Amino acid sequence: MRDSCRVGIDVGGTFTDFVLVDSNGGRLVTWKEPSTPADPVRSVIDGFGHLLERAGLAAVDVDVVVHGTTLALNAILQERGARIGLEVSRGFGDLMVIGRGGLPNSFSYKDPKRQPLVPRRHVYEVPARLRVDGSVMEAPSDADIERIAASAQADGLEALAVLVINSYAHPEMEVRLARALAARLPDVLVTASAELWPEVREFERALVAVLNGYIHPMMDAYYGALDQHLTAMGLGGRLEIATSNGGTVGVATARRRPIDTLLSGPAAGVSAGTRLAAEAGVTHVISVDMGGTSSDMSITRNGEPEFTTETRIGTYPVIIPAISVWTIGAGGGSVLWADPQGLLKVGPRSAGADPGPTCYGRGGTEPTITDCYLVLGYIDPARFLGGRMTLDREAAAAALSRLGEKIGIAGAEEVAEAAIRIATAKMSTEITKGMAQRGYDLAEFTLLPYGGAGPTQAALLAEETRLDKILIPPSPGTFCAFGAVTGQLKRDFARSRRATLTVDADAGTVFAEALSSLEAEARAWTDVEVKDAGEATHTVLADMQYPKTAVELTIAIPPATAKRGDPSELAELFHIEHERLYGFRDQASPVYFTTVRLTVSMAAPALRLPERTGNGPAAPVGHRPMIWRGERIEAEVFTADSLAAGAELPGPAIVEMTDSTVLAPPGWTLACDSIGSMHLTRKA
Repeated sequence: MRDSCRVGIDVGGTFTDFVLVDSNGGRLVTWKEPSTPADPVRSVIDGFGHLLERAGLAAVDVDVVVHGTTLALNAILQERGARIGLEVSRGFGDLMVIGRGGLPNSFSYKDPKRQPLVPRRHVYEVPARLRVDGSVMEAPSDADIERIAASAQADGLEALAVLVINSYAHPEMEVRLARALAARLPDVLVTASAELWPEVREFERALVAVLNGYIHPMMDAYYGALDQHLTAMGLGGRLEIATSNGGTVGVATARRRPIDTLLSGPAAGVSAGTRLAAEAGVTHVISVDMGGTSSDMSITRNGEPEFTTETRIGTYPVIIPAISVWTIGAGGGSVLWADPQGLLKVGPRSAGADPGPTCYGRGGTEPTITDCYLVLGYIDPARFLGGRMTLDREAAAAALSRLGEKIGIAGAEEVAEAAIRIATAKMSTEITKGMAQRGYDLAEFTLLPYGGAGPTQAALLAEETRLDKILIPPSPGTFCAFGAVTGQLKRDFARSRRATLTVDADAGTVFAEALSSLEAEARAWTDVEVKDAGEATHTVLADMQYPKTAVELTIAIPPATAKRGDPSELAELFHIEHERLYGFRDQASPVYFTTVRLTVSMAAPALRLPERTGNGPAAPVGHRPMIWRGERIEAEVFTADSLAAGAELPGPAIVEMTDSTVLAPPGWTLACDSIGSMHLTRKA
């Protein structure tokens, strides 16, 4: 059976996670390998070897390896990318400095703006400009091109982005200019913005091209080395790369367009959570991926994850479609500290992988959330990572006590409980705020926590947000790697065209031509890169809005409506969604669309997870004292492998896994289903 054995890899700051799913054998094998930030490929190759050894397989037995990573994201946030320049139409040299003109701090004009990734000295203006109808205002000469090439070479650039005004609709001049520069600069990656992402708004389009070039040399070298090492190990199948939209692309596409992979880790987890929830009969889900540094949150409603056409990477607005994820700096490695007023704070700074939390024994002296879990009895110091790593409870308690002296709280356990309450409140505030902004009722949703700390924090967070149901996946600590395994080949395309529906006589024609162009581009991609992946499914969307308003909505277009392209039908879809979100529709107002979008995807892999057997009650492996709401209580301790399908555990109970720990406090009941997912329900 094709794709019967798939491996998912997720490179994190502390650990690199691996999941192997063998559908023929009905097996799920996981592994966590300490990350090696100085050489990320090494931890991937070492961990892949350990995973295969644990599964009793060879690399030749693997049909597909799907890899997700935040390396590109971290490079942008830490400004560790390539030396890049920008060629832009004359008069627009300050494009990257001005941006959208916003202040970094709305309450103080003294805060300096963040410096752009492209210094002003590396921005080259050229007489090249188009009118909105595509007619030429200025065209560059050979001398202009030679001048820019000489400047780029003298400045030692590794990459160059090219932007011509209005090229999103008429890319020919920009593409010719980019190719002429590439011919003169063979060692410089030249990116035409209209070829990469032809969407309206010059600053955002330029930023996408700049970011792609900024991370391209590093990611191209990384993906190339990874491909070579896996081939040398005898990999029998293909290598795919997880992307920000929850899907995957071939490694060749990822090497050309690393911008598509920025948020691949969080997106893969949300995609897997949506699939797992559907199998459990849950349609509305709040996903919380709580790792070592942060917590990534997302919403799935009616079985579909929420998507966005603009996300932010630090302070940069990126208009590549992605699963909507918002992040808070509260994770297992978040550092506890006291501000100058003696108030206890949690995060956003993280202890990271080196030195890590104090209890890791790697030289860390600042307490973290993981140290709090350990002192409160939520995790076992002898069973961390299935016993592969022993934690130092005394060191954690000493660090918490030292902090307590600064804030006037006596006792490590009291400091730990206070810190957990602060972290929980921060996470709860983000969830309730996000749900209110979207107009959703929290009571309809189930919490789906994963990541190493997610299941431990889940009941605390659910009680704070007044959620009554929690769904914990099998192997939650490696769930983003599992999401990579379950991802489907998928890519987004966009074309900006403006027309007023029901007013412009040719609006339907403009829509149809844009869609036809996108479909041709999608076919060219599938024919070359994924020609053997099966039949593709096309999903059509369009950005629409009322005239002279700031509200632009991305509307899903049913296949039949997209095929007809009837302007009145398209306008009615916008009216319906606007009324749902804002409570009214302006039927007398015209509606115009600005961008047509197309998502092409292949069928998701058919994976059969191992099922639990037996129906007897679970036997505890021991008991452990824990602190809950200021009281010391005794909890029964179970291992995840001992839970049969249908097993029910009344709280307080603790279930230990090799990659996480599940906490079922008093007032909660834990039940295990047929594939090992755990359902926590709060008693009335």
